[in-house]
Amino acid sequence: AGFDVLTPKASFYTLIANPKGLTSIEFAARLLTEAGIVATPATGFGPSGEGFVRLTVCADKARLAEAVERLKALKL
Repeated sequence: AGFDVLTPKASFYTLIANPKGLTSIEFAARLLTEAGIVATPATGFGPSGEGFVRLTVCADKARLAEAVERLKALKL
């Protein structure tokens, strides 16, 4: 979908970099309201989390593919 993603090595979560100009909280809010995707602002994990949101990768492939399509459709 064109986002910078940190690939998990031993986790059920991945981090996606915020688009320029959005805080983690703003990006998570837009994901929820505009795409129906629940994300956790990574600022909740400490100051170095700012700039990212956390998403789970513990869903079946069809649901993950649907989420990627929703991400692609966002106008950010």
